[in-house]
Amino acid sequence: MCLVSFGNLAELESSKEQFASTNIAEELVKFFKKQIEHKREKNFEVLAPLAENDALKLELVEAGLVECLLEIIQQKVDSDKECEIAELKTGSDLMVLLLLGDESMQKLFEGGNGNVFQRVLPWIPSNKHQLQFAGALAIANFARNDGNCIHVVNNEIVEKLMDLLDRHMEDGNVTVQQAALNSLRNLASSIVNKAKILSSGVTERVRKFLKSEMPPVQLKLLGTLRMSIDAQEAAGHQLGKNVKLVEHLVKWYEAKDHAGVMGDSNRLLSALIPYSKLKDVIKIIIQRGGIKHLVTMATREHVIIQPSLL
Repeated sequence: MCLVSFGNLAELESSKEQFASTNIAEELVKFFKKQIEHKREKNFEVLAPLAENDALKLELVEAGLVECLLEIIQQKVDSDKECEIAELKTGSDLMVLLLLGDESMQKLFEGGNGNVFQRVLPWIPSNKHQLQFAGALAIANFARNDGNCIHVVNNEIVEKLMDLLDRHMEDGNVTVQQAALNSLRNLASSIVNKAKILSSGVTERVRKFLKSEMPPVQLKLLGTLRMSIDAQEAAGHQLGKNVKLVEHLVKWYEAKDHAGVMGDSNRLLSALIPYSKLKDVIKIIIQRGGIKHLVTMATREHVIIQPSLL
């Protein structure tokens, strides 16, 4: 009954703020550790909403919740029982939620030497879709600043992410595709990483997802390509000469029912403009109907985008 009451209070934002000034996170984790398997569900129902608060994220991490979750995941990873598969999903989802906080994420990363960071790396090449998904999302969350991005790339994770994408080309697991592309986009945000990522053939391999009809995947693909070629002249030229890519950018620019895809198509098309001085690039843009969109961008788009179009 007490746990049910906590669960009700945990849903309220005002309660979360008050809980953050107590030792409730530590006590709940202690209680969680003692629970037998069939009683954990209620604990998850309390912990998940609390973990939405950044201060409580850190407190839950400091109390050792992630280590508990990793142990549960390890225990359930080979199970075929529906209830245990559900617990593995709940546990890995909660772990990823804890990584959304900057302080909690950095504490778990520990300069790339953290036990949690090291333990999620093998999830990406695993055969469990849920672990692949959670592992790729974890990498995306760890890769939220330059220092972390550089360390992650030095751990040769880029090749593993691209192999994961290759594995999901045919079966089309959209959530895994999104998570892997999101990780690559974040890793490419560091200027130090761009050359390494490009030399790994990322832009060539992810372009296979141009045929995807799923807007969430299209959005992540556009972000990955745009981030990869930022300030990379040779890579930008290569993309600008890719007829299929320009065709998709023009088509997606008109996807008015998907504002995110439309917006990122704008941004990537405008990112190719500095290479339009090269005749082969501008010829493709003109032939594929891109000029009218560039004119629209130049007259309506945000001031940051306009200078590259004029």
